[in-house]
Amino acid sequence: MVKQRFAVQIEGRDVELSNLDKVMYPAAGFTKGEVIDYYTRIAPVLLPHLKDRALTRIRFPNGVDGAHFFEKNAPGGTPPWVRLETLPVPGSTKARETIDFVVVDELATLVWVANLASLELHTPQWRIGADPDLMVVDLDPGAPAGLKECCAVAVLMRDRLADDGLTAQPKTSGKKGMQLCVPISGTQDAEVVSGYARRVAEELSAQVPGSITAKMAKAVRPGKVFIDWSQNNAAKTTVAPYSLRAQATPTASTPLTWDEVAEMAMGAGAVRQLTAAEVLDRVEEHGDLLACLLEPGAARTCSLSYLAWQGTVYRMADVAQLSTSLRRGTLEFCVLAMVEHEDRYGTEIVRRFGEERNLAASEGTIYPLLSRLRRVGWLDSKWSESPTGPPRRYYALTDTGRSALEHFRSEWVSFRQTVDRLVGTGGA
Repeated sequence: MVKQRFAVQIEGRDVELSNLDKVMYPAAGFTKGEVIDYYTRIAPVLLPHLKDRALTRIRFPNGVDGAHFFEKNAPGGTPPWVRLETLPVPGSTKARETIDFVVVDELATLVWVANLASLELHTPQWRIGADPDLMVVDLDPGAPAGLKECCAVAVLMRDRLADDGLTAQPKTSGKKGMQLCVPISGTQDAEVVSGYARRVAEELSAQVPGSITAKMAKAVRPGKVFIDWSQNNAAKTTVAPYSLRAQATPTASTPLTWDEVAEMAMGAGAVRQLTAAEVLDRVEEHGDLLACLLEPGAARTCSLSYLAWQGTVYRMADVAQLSTSLRRGTLEFCVLAMVEHEDRYGTEIVRRFGEERNLAASEGTIYPLLSRLRRVGWLDSKWSESPTGPPRRYYALTDTGRSALEHFRSEWVSFRQTVDRLVGTGGA
């Protein structure tokens, strides 16, 4: 019989464990000792995703069939070596102005958290003291829709985000649905990121209204996949990759490959949530499929086309590095600047980009960009008649486009120099 309470040393930390034979998942006979074992073994890939993030735990003292509670504040008896961060919590349901959040940066803290029956680990999209470096698209199916339907929507969302230069990575939620995780630059606040996510969600909902909704009202969600863009609110959290979930069996939020997602969407692969044992096997085979989330995302994070809707101007990290780091946001502003110089034909814009060595862009890049800028109201276009050839489309700035361009110029002097060179005004 395992002792009820005893101390172990983990990487120089003294951690007290208790009740290891207590059953946490009765239907599977999965004990607290097995929960701790899972988190210990998954730690090499889990810890980097928890690092520097305020942790919300969902604790199940008597297992998944018993009562549970959310815990953000550090509990009484927290060891002195556990990292705590005191952060403001506006709108707290307990009228607190600040909370001492636990931050899991090391194995000992992870084991200590697991020993408290914290089965589920949830984190925000931001790291301590910084703007969000992740954008999350949460896909929540309303019965009879399920994970298969989520996978189909995930492919649509992946392709839509790719249009804006964003790379989405899929994972199951471990419950009903799944999430797409998108690394972003960390240069925009949560309100901007959430606003962008909402615009894209509403766009897809309008395109496929019978299968997708961006509305939170539960009455409209049966049979549809709800794209929950609000997960990017600074006060919200999302289940961490590899976290266990409180289901009948010990499932976990599992990173997937896009081939697996496509197979599930077409019904060619098994459509189900994966267990802790399967996740461990997958990590041994694939490593961390979400390792790319640990690197800063492209500075083109949220495209100008959509930030324009809420009057927000995209801030590129380093305009001066155009020759080595072409950013979609810079392309958009360069196009606006060319059009501002005088009404420009699409062919003229393409030619000028082709002539500029550091900003070479293909016809296949510029024409879709012109279409997007026109669609969101930054550009207007008309057809001109020609006595010697077919009509040609030319573009003019709208008031909204002109305002965005001026705002950007006011903050980035170096961009003015780039624009001057492109439109041939002889600027320094």
